[in-house]
Amino acid sequence: MYNLQMILEILLPLPTNKTFFYKNKDKTNFNPKVGSLVEVEFRGKLKIGIIWKIKTKVDFKKPIKNINEIYRDFFFNDEILTSIDFISSYSCNSKAMLLKFFLSNFSKKILPSEEIPNETNFKKITKLQLNDEQKIAIKKLKKHDFKKYNVVVIDGVTGSGKTRVYMHKVLEIMKSGLQCLILVPEIILTGQWVKEIQMDFGAKPYIYHSSIKKKDRERIWYGVANNKINLVIGTRSSLFLPFKKLGIIVVDEEHDVSYKQEENIVLNFRDFAVVRAKNSSCLLLLVSATPSIETLFNCMSGKYKKIELKKRVNNSILPIISTIDMKKEKKDVLISKKLEDTICSNLKQNYQTLIFINKRGYAPFVICRKCGFVIVCKNCNTSMVIHEYIKDSNSFLLCHHCNEKKKFTNSCLNCSHENSFTFHGLGIEKIFENLSNNFPKAKISMLSSDQIKNSQKLDLAIQDIVKNKVNIIVGTQLISK
Repeated sequence: MYNLQMILEILLPLPTNKTFFYKNKDKTNFNPKVGSLVEVEFRGKLKIGIIWKIKTKVDFKKPIKNINEIYRDFFFNDEILTSIDFISSYSCNSKAMLLKFFLSNFSKKILPSEEIPNETNFKKITKLQLNDEQKIAIKKLKKHDFKKYNVVVIDGVTGSGKTRVYMHKVLEIMKSGLQCLILVPEIILTGQWVKEIQMDFGAKPYIYHSSIKKKDRERIWYGVANNKINLVIGTRSSLFLPFKKLGIIVVDEEHDVSYKQEENIVLNFRDFAVVRAKNSSCLLLLVSATPSIETLFNCMSGKYKKIELKKRVNNSILPIISTIDMKKEKKDVLISKKLEDTICSNLKQNYQTLIFINKRGYAPFVICRKCGFVIVCKNCNTSMVIHEYIKDSNSFLLCHHCNEKKKFTNSCLNCSHENSFTFHGLGIEKIFENLSNNFPKAKISMLSSDQIKNSQKLDLAIQDIVKNKVNIIVGTQLISK
């Protein structure tokens, strides 16, 4: 039994649910607090952790080591600790694993001189063109107090100007000295948000996601932790930034499946945003043209408030929607007669055609026509998706759950028949192949995360589309943004 002046219960980012006891090495000058970041020795290696609790007595018979160092410039406040504790029990993820993500871009080597400067230069937003519906929505939003927890859903049709509406509130909160976070679902789309916000509001947000340089992530982490950065636009990982004074969280496209993670930790980041907003006593905006069912239910039950935008900017007309029953089309036809005629008409008039398909690869199922054998992932036992079958020699099979990859050979492992595989289901590559065969003179662009791996490639593809160099655009959910 130890009876010391102060024993520190340390949470370390390790694959365990345990915490570990350490003691302060300097009782005179060292005044640790719960949430302080510390360096400790664990099994011969130096680890960064946080002080989870402080005790005076522990029932522990083994020797207790001293902590090595405390980082006085880095401190996790009560909001972060409470959020970790709650989301751990809510999502069945260990506290240590959640802490690992919070500390993933911490660096003890970062210097204050390396911070990214705050270059926000607010413009007079009265010059922005707003329709009557947007003005009413901004007035309604202004009534909501951002210094206490509130959830407001902005439900607006596509092209209704939702970004301009919520940015007025973001700007108001930034001017009050609080920090703002805008979540977006796709990494390569953040550039579009930044350009629009800089142009309209003069606010310089900092982009944060897993594809930016490690050093830049560390500098942003430092700036956020020390309340030097007041506006971040990022993907779901930005919710693990150690904000000190959160004033608002905006979840753009709140319905998007990209906010649901099933690797490393299983977590719905929209729900995590709700937890952080509640514990920060700040405003949360859920923005979407098609809100999720649970969000709509919370609006109906009065838990969330809703602001609607039913008209598009400049009174643009919403498109005509038609439903086609493919069972009435010819057998093995991938594109309906009506769609084919519409594409032909668009080509003659130099109009563009946008085709959305929600499946990556060439086909989601590879089946042997002789014995019925299906190629499945050895890890997940789910069917593997064939990619790049158009190129033949470069064809490969990919599991979309664990990314297991292997070269495709058209020989059945079960019955040994050659060229016996058939490819069932529709993938973007199969649609692209069909369009290329049906419209050989058309310029066709294929956009999916398999082809567009960085923002530079996306910018080039968008430039070609904007300049009307592309006749048909076929893509996955990337193009729906």
